[in-house]
Amino acid sequence: MLDKKRISRTKAIIHKIGEQVKLSLKLLKFLMMMETILFLM
Repeated sequence: MLDKKRISRTKAIIHKIGEQVKLSLKLLKFLMMMETILFLM
């Protein structure tokens, strides 16, 4: 029982980290796009 709880908690943490990474990558792509646009202007 305790093992299952620990596994589900670990999964939740990994999922949260995954979401943060996705957001960071989106932000990075957006910033690079803006930089390119400003560079081309």
